[in-house]
Amino acid sequence: CATANETVRDFPKTAVMYCFEIKNTGDSHLKDVVVTNADLANFKDDSIKFLAIGETRIIPVPGIIATNLKNTAFVTATPSLEDGTPLPKSEQVRDSDPSAVEVVPYTAKIDIDNTVYIGKDDGAQCGTSVARDLAQGLFGTEVTYCFNVTNIGDSTLADVVISNKELNYTKKLTKPLVPGEHVTVSLDKTITRDWTNNATVIANPVTKDLEDIAELDDVTSDDISAVDKFDFVGSINILNTVYLGSSDNGAQCGTDAAVEDVSGAFGTAVTYCFTIINTGETHLANIVLTNPDLSFTKDSFKTLAPRENVTVSHPGKITVGLVNDAIVKANPVTDTGKDIPDHDDVSSTDPSEVKIVDSEANIAIANTVYLGTDGGEKCGTPGAGELAIDYLNKPVTYCFAVTNTGKSFLKDVTVTNGELKYTDKSIGILAPNATVMLFVDGTVTGTVENLANVTGTPSLEDGTVIPKASDVTASDPSGIQMIKSIPAI
Repeated sequence: CATANETVRDFPKTAVMYCFEIKNTGDSHLKDVVVTNADLANFKDDSIKFLAIGETRIIPVPGIIATNLKNTAFVTATPSLEDGTPLPKSEQVRDSDPSAVEVVPYTAKIDIDNTVYIGKDDGAQCGTSVARDLAQGLFGTEVTYCFNVTNIGDSTLADVVISNKELNYTKKLTKPLVPGEHVTVSLDKTITRDWTNNATVIANPVTKDLEDIAELDDVTSDDISAVDKFDFVGSINILNTVYLGSSDNGAQCGTDAAVEDVSGAFGTAVTYCFTIINTGETHLANIVLTNPDLSFTKDSFKTLAPRENVTVSHPGKITVGLVNDAIVKANPVTDTGKDIPDHDDVSSTDPSEVKIVDSEANIAIANTVYLGTDGGEKCGTPGAGELAIDYLNKPVTYCFAVTNTGKSFLKDVTVTNGELKYTDKSIGILAPNATVMLFVDGTVTGTVENLANVTGTPSLEDGTVIPKASDVTASDPSGIQMIKSIPAI
């Protein structure tokens, strides 16, 4: 009941808990507390015989969502003394409060992604960039088909059956799929000819308790993949991707983090990924990777066997918007490394892009004050507020919390306060989301308001100023109110 809300929305037959919180908010004790709710099957509870001043009781009432329901709970009680004696001439006190449940209609949807790749490894590469809509290889080449099924609706799906007529394949999943869940199954085959296949999935929508949802029909989806049988040829492919960050030696290459284009502010570190894949049936030697736009070349590769791949990473920084082309060339050879006569070198190219965006610099300052001096220990606590009140010459502490609320580093961060004749440049470079707390001791000199100001220059982590980025600034007031002394005896 601590997390209960006034309205709950969920599917039919979902269990809910109605919470009736009864609190004695008056200045007398209460006896014979009665809670009723006619909308909840004429609910009534008279178990609270006595409720002390300020006391709170909670009555939980379980229920199930059936229809949209607005309900109102009522409470009555009799004012009494601490021993339960009713207060003379006191009428019953009462209150009421509504809550509601709303039915969310079920929807159901399923998706199947049918891919294929060269090789046989129990489906280990299903779901990676290696598995695609098309695989090419010689007669007898081993391939793996991947059927990735996802519940993209909001109801559970039972009796999930995957079938593929062209591959003479049927499989029923052993357990239901909850919303958002996906399952991948794989099938090993060999290439015998050009072949297009259609994978189909069908499932029955059910509730969380696996009861059939009568108003929903079975859901289905299908997807096509294919294999091509080709002659003895060499082929190569390069995948050029990029991701933000450059301190992991390309560890994120080949993951979802590496994409075709990224955006970042000036100086943002990036890592370029170049994945070279031997997509033919010959071995490939004398492999050369170049990227003129990045002034990058690498030629120290081992010979790649058919379907083998290698990934190279290259760190960089965003200084301008740049589309770069990675180019790879290689010589088809036999498995013993001999050149294949009348077979030209193979090549591939692929672009990626970095886009430069505004540095999105920003800064904030929180100016607070509290009574007393303790080395700033109360700064940043509820004890420090926007106003302090005390007599003349009493000690006070001013607090200045400086926060980098933008996405770039800030250098030359300077805090000033003209009323306090205060300037501080000690912060130096402030990282995004970082906060530095400064304080200064003072005394009550009168009823005054002071304004704390902060400025900073957008920069990189090493202090390099970001071109064309304007300085950021912020200010915040706090005040002192002096109490006038009025001698008396």
